[in-house]
Amino acid sequence: MEGAQAVIRFVTDDSARALDALRAHKYDEREADVLVTEPAHKPGMLHRMTEKLAQADIDIHHLFATASTSQAQCPLVFAMANNDRAVVLNASAGAAITEGA
Repeated sequence: MEGAQAVIRFVTDDSARALDALRAHKYDEREADVLVTEPAHKPGMLHRMTEKLAQADIDIHHLFATASTSQAQCPLVFAMANNDRAVVLNASAGAAITEGA
């Protein structure tokens, strides 16, 4: 489709190299900080985490999750309005969040 655009988001362990590859192919790129966590894969965990964020008035811009029934953890990637505050808040929800890019 002519004139159509798509947004693709991905997480990498080497953002500099990924950005170089995108630039080499003349793609528009944008880098942003995200938070990564692997809370227990059990009912209500995502709700508890997001409820604390809502109560603190922290907007979630993007959320990516994946899990299978055989996994004990549920990998989550968040992009939020205030990542630093989110790290502190969700530690008390039982999910250690680490910063990534």
